[in-house]
Amino acid sequence: MNRTVTVPAAAPASLAALAALAGLVSGCADPTQLVVVVSTDMTVPVEIDQVRVRVLHVGDTAPTFDNTFPLTRTDPGATGFRALLSFGVGPRDDDASRRVDVLVDAIKDGRTLFTTEVRTGFAHRKRLRLDVYLARRCLAQAVTCLPDETCGLNGCTSPDVPVAALPEYRGDTRPPGIDPRGADGGAVDSGPCMVGAPCSTGNPCELGQWICGASPTCSPRAPAPAGTACRAAAGPCDSPESCDGATNERRV
Repeated sequence: MNRTVTVPAAAPASLAALAALAGLVSGCADPTQLVVVVSTDMTVPVEIDQVRVRVLHVGDTAPTFDNTFPLTRTDPGATGFRALLSFGVGPRDDDASRRVDVLVDAIKDGRTLFTTEVRTGFAHRKRLRLDVYLARRCLAQAVTCLPDETCGLNGCTSPDVPVAALPEYRGDTRPPGIDPRGADGGAVDSGPCMVGAPCSTGNPCELGQWICGASPTCSPRAPAPAGTACRAAAGPCDSPESCDGATNERRV
């Protein structure tokens, strides 16, 4: 027997409470389920003010779920990836052999900036975590991806994620390597620091990784790929800036 839980019409800018997509999640104990966590390193609402979520079972032509969530909270001072919302997805007829396609649009002022797609499956009677990253780097890189690629945390990659690569969901919707100040710029909640996990140093022209300890630090790891957008044009007489790919400096 299925349990129907309504997704809220507007997701709060900090972590949204876990919501089950209507008609998708079994109400049994130990459900076969994916907990999808959507995160971004873009500033809300300056760079992104809405996300559209679509869920399709692979092979279907129409989405089982399609909804848009406004993002209204600003997050001053926060860096790195912050969770925007999370929701549960279960296989139709509780058939763990099914595969599912999750597409999330990054939207600003009604315009879709890019879409991040993740395609995976289920593990019988296990609740697994599926992270979807709306990465700032995709503002420039998404248009360079091949037709069978999507843009996410690591740039242009295959949307297919093996089930074996998904960790079990343990009740924490924060992305790995969350900003030490927390999603709202305040004190961080308790939770592990993941050494080497990607993070934002605040410089769009360098890639960061977490160094853990008493005071977790986002440390520069390497220059961002050449062409990564680092500053939009300020007007018709200005030119945008992008990274040179060799250093952490900007170039016009």
